[in-house]
Amino acid sequence: MIAMTISFDNREKYINHGDLIMYDKSQNEAYEEGIYVVRFTSDFVIAQIKQIDNKIKLIYKESPNPDHPSYTHSLEDPLEVEIQGKVVWVGKKFPPLSF
Repeated sequence: MIAMTISFDNREKYINHGDLIMYDKSQNEAYEEGIYVVRFTSDFVIAQIKQIDNKIKLIYKESPNPDHPSYTHSLEDPLEVEIQGKVVWVGKKFPPLSF
């Protein structure tokens, strides 16, 4: 298990900047759908792996805004993608409370 603090905002629906995640390095194959830490070219991103049209797809940017579509990548395509592990826990960073 690896713990890391998120310092980017690419999974706004699930994981936000400042959240702490734990991922399981032993789960570094795309056997099941889920949220994964992925090295994409030289960057680490939080990505969702889904089965779409009978193919495993990597969704590494999902936007709720229809003007900014999701970026998807088929794991069968020859592009530099390395699955680091499956996210198994998220600790949310809450804003300061005012009393």
